[in-house]
Amino acid sequence: SFSENSSVSSKVYGEIVLELYFSQINSTGPIFLDLRPERFNLSDKKVIFEPNGMWFDFSKNFRSGLSEVYEGFYQQKDDLFEKGLTKIKLIDETDSEEIKKEMKKLFSAHFGDALYSEIKFSMKDFQESFHQVFSFLFKQGKQLPSEFTFLGIYLVTLYLNLSSLGECLDVKGAYLRANLKSS
Repeated sequence: SFSENSSVSSKVYGEIVLELYFSQINSTGPIFLDLRPERFNLSDKKVIFEPNGMWFDFSKNFRSGLSEVYEGFYQQKDDLFEKGLTKIKLIDETDSEEIKKEMKKLFSAHFGDALYSEIKFSMKDFQESFHQVFSFLFKQGKQLPSEFTFLGIYLVTLYLNLSSLGECLDVKGAYLRANLKSS
């Protein structure tokens, strides 16, 4: 919640949380999974992240796959997007073009319109889009890597925080800023 003594707006705060989300994926070492509002403190002009003991160290392959999914999506590099989805085991080489296309479509829908506009985060939308992805995988008889459990926790805590703001956020901008800082 926003304290009177902070000059940080809820929109700026939300985009800082998004930058943290992306920059942790692009860094090395464990990821602090808990991005709920109570993990953040607002001082005069700063947002202070106070991680707790809830962290997970994703495998190098899964993490680089996730990075490629985001980069492929936000920079519209379809081959990289597909490569990332393959690394995180949402598609594999033996899948038909039709299956690959459908998974890319479902995953792009999950990102919403973040490519072209600011978006408002909603737990309901998040649950629906993830349900569609999992239902599709289930129909294919695919086993998801256990790392998805931890990615799910990470995303749920992000959405809990951002959906409570009721703000439209520039996700692509936050992604690009996080990438500039990490490169």
